[in-house]
Amino acid sequence: MNESLREKLDAPHVATAPGSRCVILRAEAPMNEYGRMARGYWRAHRPDAYAQTENPDKFFTWMGHQISRRVAELTPQLAGRDRPGEHPLDKGARLDTATAMAVGEAFNDFGIPTAPPLTRLAWERADSELEAQLHAWAETVRDQGTDAATDASGITAASRRFLLTEQFLTALVSAPDPQLFLNDPTNRAEWEAGVERRWARDRMPRPT
Repeated sequence: MNESLREKLDAPHVATAPGSRCVILRAEAPMNEYGRMARGYWRAHRPDAYAQTENPDKFFTWMGHQISRRVAELTPQLAGRDRPGEHPLDKGARLDTATAMAVGEAFNDFGIPTAPPLTRLAWERADSELEAQLHAWAETVRDQGTDAATDASGITAASRRFLLTEQFLTALVSAPDPQLFLNDPTNRAEWEAGVERRWARDRMPRPT
């Protein structure tokens, strides 16, 4: 175990015995996603160290919550202050970007490298299908009638999926032709803003 990592594994959270066998003294909550990701990395890339861990469940529960605390600490610093007139969806995208950066730093603090950032080109290939899916969604909602547009499974769910404002989606559903609606420069700019929000959401780093 390297010294920088050993420093993080100090009492009262964990004690280390000869041979770097880890004995966790306490863990207060279930293992979170970061703990599961770290555990998967150790299994794949540090099998000897993993095998020497006395209680992997408690160890990675503790590590996951330490990483979570570090992410919570770093995210507001990296995100910066709120911007005047900033739309909630744009604020969310800014926070997503900051969180992605914080996650990478937090894992690196524990000696766990994250995968190279998802390239924009690779991401856009997958995201490019969403515009056609948006058209299909708008047609389906319109065929179901106006009540469906305000249903939780309609506008609100679509706003979370596409990261577009509910006002924009309501106007899209009401438009005679969704493609002409999206071709309008103002509406196209809103669609592109949604692209940027989704990019910020989807590029979360993961351990290699």
